[in-house]
Amino acid sequence: MKILIGTHTFAAVGEAGRRQAVALASLGRLTDVEIVNVQFAEAPHHVGGLRTLPVLRHDSTTATGRAGARKPLVSELLAALGAEASALGLPYFCFTNGDILFSQDAVDAVRRGSHEGYVLFREDYDGVTGGSLGMQLGGVDAFALSTAWWVPNAARFRPYILGEPTWDNVYAAIVLCHADAVAENRRGLLRHEAHGSAWMSGSPFAQYTRLLAAQDARYFHLWCVYWDALGRMRREGGSAEQEAALAERVFVWQPSMAARAVQAGRSLKARLRYAWLRGRD
Repeated sequence: MKILIGTHTFAAVGEAGRRQAVALASLGRLTDVEIVNVQFAEAPHHVGGLRTLPVLRHDSTTATGRAGARKPLVSELLAALGAEASALGLPYFCFTNGDILFSQDAVDAVRRGSHEGYVLFREDYDGVTGGSLGMQLGGVDAFALSTAWWVPNAARFRPYILGEPTWDNVYAAIVLCHADAVAENRRGLLRHEAHGSAWMSGSPFAQYTRLLAAQDARYFHLWCVYWDALGRMRREGGSAEQEAALAERVFVWQPSMAARAVQAGRSLKARLRYAWLRGRD
């Protein structure tokens, strides 16, 4: 059984270009996979040896009306991969960030598993020595989803911008709440060379991300509860079974009527604030 793996490349230069090339080389060594480079329909970025899927119609600038780097919308990326997996008759598809070293163990964990979703965390490593810098619990760098599960659940995922904050935390909470899913954060199935980060406060898309995060505040709250407890548990030497039980306990989607009302008010306030900011711009 093969699985579909998709990523999104861009015309990276310097160290970013080197890290992207190393990550793509790791994809090229995998077996039992179909690999695609999900790209914009207009002016796609091609990489030799990697099949291009030029289907994306929207981006960070069309979604926000702001000038800035052209970045994909993650929900559209996943939708494209879900459609491609369905067309190929593949039971799972995976999206991975473009600077991640994807292992065969990660592929096999999905192929041999029976879950609807896999939330894959990364292990950072030192670019000079190759030594491990530990598992990074604050974010998620790859998702593998059952094609059958995706179809009725796609509408849960808002159009966050790839390369901007929050989307991975919210998406992880959605998958863990609504799918028979597992969080893979104890094994280094994904590796990532540690490097500095240039985001966040100066992003022209920050207010758009803030709007979506406010609308998804209940999911983001669950993520924060999980992340905080997981960090304490990991420092105290908790077992894999204890951590799995934590995820099952936290990621339960049963909002009360009061919680729904509060969220409706929060979402309205966020939309009004965003409309005001756009009008001011």
